[in-house]
Amino acid sequence: MGVNMNESTESVASKLHQRLEQQNKFLLILDDVWEEIALDALGVPRPEVHGGCKIILTTRFFDVCRDMKTDAVLKMDVLNDVEAWELFCQNAGTVATLEHIKPLAKEVARECGGLPLAIIVMGTSMREKKMVELWKDALSELQNSVPYNIKGIEDKVYKPLKWSYDSLGNNIKSCFLYCSLYPEDFSIEIRELVQCWLAEGLIDKQKNYDDIHNRGAAVVEYLKDCCLLEDGHLKDTVKMHDVIRDVAIWIATSVEVKYKSLVRSGISLSQISEGELSRSVRRVSFMFNRIKELPDGVPLCSKASTLLLQDNLFLQRVPQGFLIAFQALKVLNMGGTQICRLPDSICLLHQLEALLLRDCSHLQEIPPLDGLQKLLVLDCCATRVKELPKRDGAIE
Repeated sequence: MGVNMNESTESVASKLHQRLEQQNKFLLILDDVWEEIALDALGVPRPEVHGGCKIILTTRFFDVCRDMKTDAVLKMDVLNDVEAWELFCQNAGTVATLEHIKPLAKEVARECGGLPLAIIVMGTSMREKKMVELWKDALSELQNSVPYNIKGIEDKVYKPLKWSYDSLGNNIKSCFLYCSLYPEDFSIEIRELVQCWLAEGLIDKQKNYDDIHNRGAAVVEYLKDCCLLEDGHLKDTVKMHDVIRDVAIWIATSVEVKYKSLVRSGISLSQISEGELSRSVRRVSFMFNRIKELPDGVPLCSKASTLLLQDNLFLQRVPQGFLIAFQALKVLNMGGTQICRLPDSICLLHQLEALLLRDCSHLQEIPPLDGLQKLLVLDCCATRVKELPKRDGAIE
């Protein structure tokens, strides 16, 4: 086109437009687009004007497709198990098929969630490693979302995916990270998620119930459009892709101090390790485990705003001293447990805004909640509670 490096953008766009107008057909590929591109300013004839023009763009955001008025949208699915294993072996080499390594290698490949980039980086990092201990360590680090010792994972997988997170507004960032408190591949009820977001102050409390629900649904859809959430297995649920969840946990545990989380959900825990709790943690999740007993006293978690204990099917009692360590709680979920009553110390949780007890089939009564003046949401569905305690102020 005879373009001079010192020419203005407008001059270059004009020359490009003249050159493309002379072509009977041309294909333009725009890769990794983050926001709308003005084709006119770029000098690209629009497809509706130039019949031989075809444009393909790739993006992480459905909003970009809408803004650029694409004719067709194709969502790229992750690799299936067979395709993922083949790609992993191509990068890991023959070591992945050794008899004593293969079972672990398949587990490592599966932890990559079908994402080609993660599979390539992980396979390459394990190439020629024949010690079983190294594969067990790699698998453990992936499962715990802390792959600090796996070469390339943080720089080549986690940090590129974090760019999508960085593009979010502050409250939506927090909404996104909140989803990582739930177990891997877990279908999260949107209704419950919105209740928690409301209690955490991520949705305007001044709105009426319908407006709150609508706002929550809009946030969920926005995160889905950014490919950070996807439809769950059940109606009105969402879930996180395994690797996206790993990135969220990595952000919440090592990058964003104000959202620092302790996530131990869905890993078959039988007891809580008190040493993991600290003053700095903001959100704690021990949900969907096999915890039978809670310690009567734990280190003070004075900044923790959320505590998730739901779906510990064998949990029958909450000691008085346990909740005293969490006096800044805004969200407490003990649903799906076998508790028969709540400890009186729950009245010390003066900041509590959401108390979720759904499916506590043995729960028969709730103590007076006079100390919980900020309580907005009380969920007692599918319990034996016949009468709610009297309290000033509205509860959902």
